Amino acid sequence: MNAKDSPVLVPRIFSLRGESVMLDLAALFGVTTGNFNKAIQRNAHRFPSDFAFLLTGKEFANLMFQIGLSRRTAAI
Repeated sequence: MNAKDSPVLVPRIFSLRGESVMLDLAALFGVTTGNFNKAIQRNAHRFPSDFAFLLTGKEFANLMFQIGLSRRTAAI
């Protein structure tokens, strides 16, 4: 099965900068986003350079609109 066909993954896949990206991988692993980010930083050599990137303010706002998050609860 392709990842894009998975009912668990499909709602988490978005198009950004012309690429398919997944948001909130931390939730899939059952950890907080902060701890997930720390693990990536500690093990950066294990991940491709394009594995994680920061969103611009405009990209963040567009994604909040797409997934219907309020500004108070947005944590991507």
